[in-house]
Amino acid sequence: MKNLFKKINKFLKTDVKIINSYLLISIILVVLVSVGYISYALFSFSKTSPNTIELGVGKIVDPVVETQTYTYVSGTNYYIYEVPATGYSKLDVYGAQGGSYNESYAVGGLGGYSTGVVKLTKGDKLYVYVGGEYGTSTTVTTVNGGGYNGGGNAAYHGGGGGGASDIRYFSTTPTTDDLVWNSTTGLNSRLIVAGGGGGAYAYSSTYKAAGGVGGGTTGGDGSYYSSNYKTFIGHGGTQTSGGSDGTAQSSTSAYTGTSGTFGTGGNTGRAYSTSYPSNGAGGGGFYGGGGADNYTSSRTRASGGGGGSGYVWTSETASNYTSSTLPTSMYLLNASTEQGKQSGN
Repeated sequence: MKNLFKKINKFLKTDVKIINSYLLISIILVVLVSVGYISYALFSFSKTSPNTIELGVGKIVDPVVETQTYTYVSGTNYYIYEVPATGYSKLDVYGAQGGSYNESYAVGGLGGYSTGVVKLTKGDKLYVYVGGEYGTSTTVTTVNGGGYNGGGNAAYHGGGGGGASDIRYFSTTPTTDDLVWNSTTGLNSRLIVAGGGGGAYAYSSTYKAAGGVGGGTTGGDGSYYSSNYKTFIGHGGTQTSGGSDGTAQSSTSAYTGTSGTFGTGGNTGRAYSTSYPSNGAGGGGFYGGGGADNYTSSRTRASGGGGGSGYVWTSETASNYTSSTLPTSMYLLNASTEQGKQSGN
């Protein structure tokens, strides 16, 4: 027993850095990994000699960072944020609400919300694309009015889709063409996306249909006035595909909406006439929502557009990109995306 106490005493006096026990080190690392995931502790280890493994543990704290304020100006393509110091930053983005000709009758779908924590290096540049204003067309045959950054276009008095908001990181210096909102390089450089809401149909207090909400892993489907014509609605975008457009009861494609695509909400087709306003278009997003079809020779076919999906760059979601140059070192922590959080632009 005396020898046992001597051994225990000797063990306790030994520097942990030179304990030659890989079993003990493995147990410590398992504990640290568990703590790290639960409380965002930072841990590291390095083998400095055959018999020495050094461990380091820290914890993220809120740094004192000078506030930088940017005033939103309509028509601004993007904002550049240059990281002032190496560390962790929380990203929050909100998509724009879908459009409506008359919000007292029916509203466009609310924009989504996405958040995450990312490790950034001093001098890194983030490019912020803000989901823009929506409008509505004043002609039967022309579709327009979609919100900036992917909102789909609608025809006469239909609600345009809300634009998505996203933050992009380019691994190499972007060209002027890369910085265009819908460039292939730009869309494949999005760290985080909040989907825009789908547009609404708003003819009267009786004939109306709200747009689908934006955001979340899947955007919301548009609503409809009559279940007999719910096939007209636009559907929400997902993590791997755009929302589908409705199925119109028409013999010509002129009235047919389009499906959402990567980054872009679908358009509606032309309107039947000024007596029968357009249905709603799809919201922008990681993948855009589908536009509602438009052969509305009856106002009971009122249908909303689908919302665009949100997105967060993590090890679990990286495969949703078919092509991306984003570094794995910038995977987001504590990341999530939610539907229907933002009203207005």
